Amino acid sequence: MKPLSPLLYLKNNVKSALTVFFAMVIGVFLFSFYGLFSATTTEASLDGTLNLMKTGTEVYSTDNTVLPAAFLQKLDEQKDADPLPVRNNLSGGLLYKRGMSSNSITIFNMYAADAATLLNTYHMRMVQGRMPRDNAHEILVTRDFALQNGLKVGDAVGTEVADKYQLPGRYTITGLLEGPLVFAVACQPGNITRDQMRQYSLIYRIDHMSVQTQKALKALLPKKVMVLDYDTFSNQLYGQLQMMQTLAVIITVIMVVILCIALGNLNVITFATRQEEFAILHAIGYSKQRLVRKLWEETVLTCFLGYTAGSLLTPLVAWLLNQTVYDPQGAPLLLFNAQGTLAALAIPLFVSAFSILPGVLHNFSRHADFSV
Repeated sequence: MKPLSPLLYLKNNVKSALTVFFAMVIGVFLFSFYGLFSATTTEASLDGTLNLMKTGTEVYSTDNTVLPAAFLQKLDEQKDADPLPVRNNLSGGLLYKRGMSSNSITIFNMYAADAATLLNTYHMRMVQGRMPRDNAHEILVTRDFALQNGLKVGDAVGTEVADKYQLPGRYTITGLLEGPLVFAVACQPGNITRDQMRQYSLIYRIDHMSVQTQKALKALLPKKVMVLDYDTFSNQLYGQLQMMQTLAVIITVIMVVILCIALGNLNVITFATRQEEFAILHAIGYSKQRLVRKLWEETVLTCFLGYTAGSLLTPLVAWLLNQTVYDPQGAPLLLFNAQGTLAALAIPLFVSAFSILPGVLHNFSRHADFSV
């Protein structure tokens, strides 16, 4: 004769399993929701830095010496490099908030004639307004940045508008951008010509360029020329992101310990109320090992049902928050994070493995037949 299956037991004892179930749902939900915030923060940081640099590399002289002619010539020989002159003198003046961080927005300062090419390079599109004009103190910003700051086309940003904008002066927003990245475009080249600007600072595409060619180009640059590329920022940024991953591990450990202690104490009480059931099953031939296995199977099933419910609840809550709070503020949460969902598996795995031990040791040891 087989013992009652875990599924049948839970079906007939729903109330007794609800506490474990809801504890698991809440634990998985809290961890997974933190995972969404963490992944959103990572995405926001990448979209304003490394993901930009996967497409383009910016170089500029730090002491007003011209870029080497050999570098410019080799760059012109590269198909689809699309080198564009820019001035690196406006970055860091605007902040983009999403997830748990605030990130400085890269501001490309260039001639208006090159703005459309830049947007095409980074797969961005203007959804409202027009391109800025040269030396008119005008700027393009992303739609999300505008939503975060309650701005629209025709409004202005800059230190003359509010202290929260560190962009010197006053710039009128002429258009809003949408796309996979986060940056702004100003057309304030000053009295320098386009050809002159190209001699000191430019940005070029690398998404169709071999690694060997990229290295050969950088090798032609002297030390006084700053290169803003993927390698420059990857180690620094990923070091910061690693801190969030470490925090996620710490949160997981703390949550597992708390749930094991709480559910372990609960199981001591729950198993005590089932002594008559255990005695009957033992009387008809079930060993203590089989009874412990039965309890473990029930716990595993309950924990993984809670894990499934918590994993489904997380994107639902994120979607509702996006619809009501985050989308209108221009800071949407990611709805799914595969890494976080998989990491949350540690909660039911460890809890189901260790939470029954106090109940088994405490209650079974009272009876010679059930001693362990």
